[in-house]
Amino acid sequence: MPAATPTALLIDFGGVLTTDVFASFAAGCEADGLAPDRFRRVVREDPEATPLFLAVERGELSEVAFERAFAPRLGDDVRPEGLLRRLTAALRPDDAMLAGVAALRAAGITTVLLSNSFGMHCYDDYDLDGLFDHVVLSGHVGVRKPSGAIYRLALERAGVAADRAVFVDDLEQNVVAADRAGIRGIRHVAAPDTLAALETTFGVRLF
Repeated sequence: MPAATPTALLIDFGGVLTTDVFASFAAGCEADGLAPDRFRRVVREDPEATPLFLAVERGELSEVAFERAFAPRLGDDVRPEGLLRRLTAALRPDDAMLAGVAALRAAGITTVLLSNSFGMHCYDDYDLDGLFDHVVLSGHVGVRKPSGAIYRLALERAGVAADRAVFVDDLEQNVVAADRAGIRGIRHVAAPDTLAALETTFGVRLF
């Protein structure tokens, strides 16, 4: 039996519609006089840091409270105020990917932003209303990828069954979770490859 024709795109933000998130974290650390991998190491190795990171992404912890609790774990001289902005300051839009999303929406594909939010300011300079029919941010809905609940919520907002949706993310675990939920997953590495895959999948010219 042939696969159902997809009618909805669920797509991540940081690292897909923008430049690499981890490179931005590294730049933010360097701006604070830290080793570039300091943030990643603290999240991975500090047993009390990881819950803080997850809690702010789920909206259970305010950004200010996160910054005050997390900054000392990075270093004694790290200023809490503005920490999230500094960590994400190097993010830049991927214009090719943004244009691809706009083209799919113009062609009648339902578009849903499905993002783990790490500072709501990251979205300020993007025309979310112009790009997306629905926006699902972990900090607003209280659940984050790769939980199956957030994929189900995105499908509900889009009004489609799982086999009619395609999901794009740069993190393997999030794509695997989408596949597990019955959603066709595409791992994003570079815009040309992802856009080619979306063009083939949806039958919409994106170049």
